[in-house]
Amino acid sequence: MTESSSTIAFYFAIVAAVLGLMTLPFGWADLNWGQFSLLALAALLVTFSGMSRKGNVKS
Repeated sequence: MTESSSTIAFYFAIVAAVLGLMTLPFGWADLNWGQFSLLALAALLVTFSGMSRKGNVKS
């Protein structure tokens, strides 16, 4: 029996988040609000462009 694609993606996201948080003690850079805003905007643009490329966004 195989898992569905959404289940695999969910498990991957959880594992990636946990592994990413494990690097916290090694010194993350402190971001000011401007840097954080640019980072969040970049993440949104990448997400939206990926979704639109796959045809998930209705025009």
